Amino acid sequence: MSPPDDGQEPGSVYISAAQIYSEVRRQSDLLLRLSVQLEDGRYEERIRALERRVWTACGAAAVIGSAGSWAVQLLTG
Repeated sequence: MSPPDDGQEPGSVYISAAQIYSEVRRQSDLLLRLSVQLEDGRYEERIRALERRVWTACGAAAVIGSAGSWAVQLLTG
């Protein structure tokens, strides 16, 4: 579909209502498929496992940072 000639600036983009509707339908279908995948009930287990890994990594980073600053103090006197 060609854009209407209403004095738009050069380089501007025209998006038709049909294109918007098509994209909304595509997004709706995607969300429906995702909701079906999440209904298996295992998503909470996956989220908890992810949170556990994140907090473990944060703790490790804190320990490494503290040990690094202590080592620098020892080396620099």
